[in-house]
Amino acid sequence: MMRILLIFLAIVIAVLAFVLDQIWLYWAAGALLVAAVVVVVVRMWRRYQEAVRFQREEGQSAPRHPELSELGIMEVRPRDEAASGPEEPPPEAATAPAESTPSASAEDAASPSGRAPTRTTQEPEPASATEPADDGSDAPAPEAEDAPAASGEQSESDPVLQPYLQALRAATESHAACLLVQEDVTLSYRIEAAASRAAALRRTGTFETTDPLLSANMTQVEVTVQPVGRDGVDPAQLGYYETTPPLAQVAMAPVPTPSAASTYFLVLDATDTHLNHPRAKKLITHFADLLGLLIESETSPRPSPAPDRALDAEDAKPRPRREIIAEEIQDAQRRSSPLALALVHLNQSERLAQEGTAVVADAESALRTRLERSAPRSRVERFGELTYGVFYNGDVTDVEPWAERLQEEMDGVGGLLTGGVSIGVAMLREDAQSPKQLRENATEALRMAYETGTCTIVE
Repeated sequence: MMRILLIFLAIVIAVLAFVLDQIWLYWAAGALLVAAVVVVVVRMWRRYQEAVRFQREEGQSAPRHPELSELGIMEVRPRDEAASGPEEPPPEAATAPAESTPSASAEDAASPSGRAPTRTTQEPEPASATEPADDGSDAPAPEAEDAPAASGEQSESDPVLQPYLQALRAATESHAACLLVQEDVTLSYRIEAAASRAAALRRTGTFETTDPLLSANMTQVEVTVQPVGRDGVDPAQLGYYETTPPLAQVAMAPVPTPSAASTYFLVLDATDTHLNHPRAKKLITHFADLLGLLIESETSPRPSPAPDRALDAEDAKPRPRREIIAEEIQDAQRRSSPLALALVHLNQSERLAQEGTAVVADAESALRTRLERSAPRSRVERFGELTYGVFYNGDVTDVEPWAERLQEEMDGVGGLLTGGVSIGVAMLREDAQSPKQLRENATEALRMAYETGTCTIVE
């Protein structure tokens, strides 16, 4: 746009110089033309630099088309002749290209974790037409860049998220793009979907951190970019990697999902510092907004196909936690009785999550039974994966000994509940306190309890 404007002004001034017969106007027109040329040269140089950087990051990922002899094809004949001719292709030509693919898929299906084993755990095999080389120089199939579906890592129930994150990663030229779900316990995260070329990336499962990845202040900002290392995010906190590679930056963007009970946010990392560029931030913001609409459309209730058909209680979605907290607050204020919200989190949640949903469900059932037995007159509700909230109707002098007694009791339990629990308690103050404030206080108390190993109560 700038160069077009400069050229237009130069033409206008040149016409004026001819009409008015002023030599200095010719010089002004020439200066504008020179400025236009400089703008064009600078723009082309920037595009060249971006192309060079892109090629450097791509490395050796450019595919090379193999020769026919490498694929075992000895001869190319017309289709009719091949169908009617008496000669048959050599056995090597019919079997060589597909020798490694079935065995690889069988190993993937037999993997107990549902994820494809990394290359370091497989026996070395000859490279084939469907298998990328380890060094990346002889990769004939560009589809192997981000193909978790071939390795069983992409969830069949989420066919949109994986390609969506692949598009986000490509648009921002980032190393990895992940969608994480944060429950009320801010130290536990579930990997909803992820896209990257790194073999160490985890595309499913959960992980925990010692410090929250997304703080309360960061939820009020569209995109937060931090360095990775001593002055920023600890690489060990990026639990969506089995082994964290060398990274320079990480960007986090909350996904607007007002009707969802959990917090969704995007995490992107890069090996350089280009995530601070306004273009990258704008792309991440737009992707997060659109992703929020997609998640909202999936979580919003759909109308029943038959109006006269009763909805089964087991199919009903759980109520939002803020509504449950609001009910308990109103009931406590009506009875003029004290109220405490105790969040109880099982410490070995990450280990249990790796064993499957069935094990998690059994552990949650056992934990709920223990809580209902310890506080029979209190309401117990699920607040997250392996996390329950107990609405204890009692004064702080009664809550503290109950919480300490419960923690000591859980420390001695084995089986699925091995490892004990962390308990954070928030008391309802006499002044007006919203359900959100009470839950945030209880969450902060639970975080402190998880870090210190002792029960924490916030009055």
